[in-house]
Amino acid sequence: SSHFGFNCSTAARKLCPAKPMYDPMHDEKLLEPQSRAQKAQSPPDGDWRRNLIKVGLCVTFTGMVLYECAMKTGSDDDSVLDPFDRPTITKKYPRPAPNGNSKREKEKAAKKAAKEAKAKEEEDSRRFVQDLQSFKDRQFDFTLRDVKAEFKGKYEDRTKSLLCSGCKLTALRIGDELSARNASEQPNPSSLLNITKQSMRAACEIFFPTPIVISTGNTGAEFTAYDKDQHGGKALSGVELRRSQVAERSVQRLCSVILDEFKIAMLQAMIQHKVPHERAKNPGQAPHDNWERWLCAKRARLCKRHQVMDDDEGEEGEL
Repeated sequence: SSHFGFNCSTAARKLCPAKPMYDPMHDEKLLEPQSRAQKAQSPPDGDWRRNLIKVGLCVTFTGMVLYECAMKTGSDDDSVLDPFDRPTITKKYPRPAPNGNSKREKEKAAKKAAKEAKAKEEEDSRRFVQDLQSFKDRQFDFTLRDVKAEFKGKYEDRTKSLLCSGCKLTALRIGDELSARNASEQPNPSSLLNITKQSMRAACEIFFPTPIVISTGNTGAEFTAYDKDQHGGKALSGVELRRSQVAERSVQRLCSVILDEFKIAMLQAMIQHKVPHERAKNPGQAPHDNWERWLCAKRARLCKRHQVMDDDEGEEGEL
């Protein structure tokens, strides 16, 4: 191969020149009858044996030269080598980390997780503070004092009893809405705040099936739902229906302003789990948060203690 500086076939031709396969002049001479002198000059029988040995040596040497050339030219080619003679490549696997490194990695991952949890907690706290500040803002342009004055102008001597009745309806409604949303089982103050907002919006929208009328109870005048079945199936007259609409609006305004003025105290009471429970009325019935006493007798002071539902916890259980 020219790659190694010499040509193997050229060297073989120089060492063993090949005779042509066919020479007409030579063959004609062979075909001519030989004379006795020519026969006398023919080589003895030992000459052809020497020629045969020379040819064999030439062929053997040529084969060795060609083999050597093949070995040199194919030394860089893996395909010439026997598959079993090729060097094997061992696949390298990563060494297992020592116990010390593994422990450090675990500690690093634990620190990262703790850092992320702390960042999330701080973000939730900031969001809660912002939402709480917005929740503190007054939602209405009238106060409880304004509503009391309205009741005084509409209902005169029945004002106090109707204010207490309206507050107890408010306490019942907010208790139902909070219980329906499972407020006492909320996992954090932020979710409890959202539940409280939703409950307050829904509490004052619907009370009992309308119409609402004013009737006389054991403690004086009170707001109740009109049941025509208890009145012989008789519906309200036009005048009575208008009075019912006025009464409903009065209760809704009272409900809205009570919840708006005491919403922060309500939220704090739920966070601290210090809202008293009323006794279960029936066996197996879950106790209901007694917002009636907490809201109407202790906060808004629209009812006296004997006018509200008692609870099964002492004074130390309340805020």
